[in-house]
Amino acid sequence: MRSMLWGFLVVCFVVPQAMAAPVVTIENCALQPNDSTPQAVTVAVSGLPSNITGEDLYFQVGDGTAGPEISGANIVSGTPFSTGALSTVWMGDINSASSGVWPSREVWLSQGYSSAGVYANPASTTLATVYVTTTGLFAGSGPWTLYGNVGSDNPIDFTTPAGPIYAPANITVNNGTLTIAPEPSTLALLAAAIGVLPVLVIRNRMRAAK
Repeated sequence: MRSMLWGFLVVCFVVPQAMAAPVVTIENCALQPNDSTPQAVTVAVSGLPSNITGEDLYFQVGDGTAGPEISGANIVSGTPFSTGALSTVWMGDINSASSGVWPSREVWLSQGYSSAGVYANPASTTLATVYVTTTGLFAGSGPWTLYGNVGSDNPIDFTTPAGPIYAPANITVNNGTLTIAPEPSTLALLAAAIGVLPVLVIRNRMRAAK
């Protein structure tokens, strides 16, 4: 009986529990139509381990050939990597050999620390901000999925001293959806039509009562 009890205690208290996988969630965003001004899409993170030393983020709009264009990104300020001296901050088109190729619908964002013992802040809930433009896109076009994994060759990963952890096996990625919001003039016409409808109903009822 004692041996069984000790075995139970060993299983419950000595064997470590599996660590929950980080979750990356891309915001569902209604974008302003036909706008060359960059519009922000937030990428959130939770469950980040405390020993992250680097990351590779990949984003793709739809199939990479149509839809809003990614015009830039912030992966430092207000993110887990906002403190400490980064050895690399690389941002560019997945298919390019050089950093800073914008705009694009397929981007690779990479950064990391080279100093031992320097880790990203696991308490930060904003992993990145991706900026997109909608030039030539109007209400009724889309929607488009903003993917956080771009095929098996380009998975999101976080670097640890023991090696990288990859999506989707060890990181859950929730893709976002980009839509184009109706133009203000369209909304005004719709509001006016909704306002007139009760008046017409009352008028018809009064006519029927005569």
